[in-house]
Amino acid sequence: MADVLAELLDRADVAALSGDINELVETLGGLGERLLFMRPFIPSKSNALPANWKAILRSWVSGEDVAKIGPQNMRAVEEAFTYRLVWALEAVRTRRMSLGWSPDTVAGGAAAAVETGVPQFMMSMLIRAGLPSRRASMAAIEDAKPVFVTPAEMRAWLESDEITAYTDAGDWPTPDTAALWARFRTEALSGGIQKWSVEHYKRLLEIAAAPPAGLYRIVTDEGDGRTWLATPDYQRVAAFKKPAVDPKPSLFSGRLPGNTRLVDALRVGRGKLRWSHADA
Repeated sequence: MADVLAELLDRADVAALSGDINELVETLGGLGERLLFMRPFIPSKSNALPANWKAILRSWVSGEDVAKIGPQNMRAVEEAFTYRLVWALEAVRTRRMSLGWSPDTVAGGAAAAVETGVPQFMMSMLIRAGLPSRRASMAAIEDAKPVFVTPAEMRAWLESDEITAYTDAGDWPTPDTAALWARFRTEALSGGIQKWSVEHYKRLLEIAAAPPAGLYRIVTDEGDGRTWLATPDYQRVAAFKKPAVDPKPSLFSGRLPGNTRLVDALRVGRGKLRWSHADA
């Protein structure tokens, strides 16, 4: 299937660059039909793909709110899409590159769309850079209509007079995400280039019943002094017993294997995280 997969992935990457949601969903569906039914990308039996998985995938990469997608469907998003399908897409791309292929355009946009739950690569770049809101990333790109494909170009856009004026207005990209946006922009523009490190942790949640197994985000900047386990859409699930002091920027995720409050946490980022252990 290598040639078919390559063609579908190239089309999906191009669709993610332009934000063509119909083409993106069609090609991701074709990739999912082939990749999510072969080892090692088959979801676990407890998280088997529902019959309407393509509709769920469309809702997710369209940026639809998690509450509308439904908690019962977010298991498929977390297990099948943001974990296994992203893994599969990157595996296909890596294999092609190992055989001497080089992309004619920016590669990886489709995987970024699936990982972050937005339909356009520039939106994904903002989320990957630390913007904790899918809605804010979509509104910013749809309203300002920038063109950037590298971190340097994104930074130049964030520094531009246009975005400075929008941010200073205090109600952009939406009134309820303006504070998040302003904080993200300040952090994105304040840091120099530093080496990133990878760190693993195991930390307890302050909750009586264990949340469902799956892949989660870890959020440290809610303003309440606590560290939260959250859904891929940044909806709070449970607080950790001890807060983490996280020097941004970072990519911070947690995995629960099931029937436990002990989270396997992974942080990729700058600086050194400070996170105390808690008693059981």
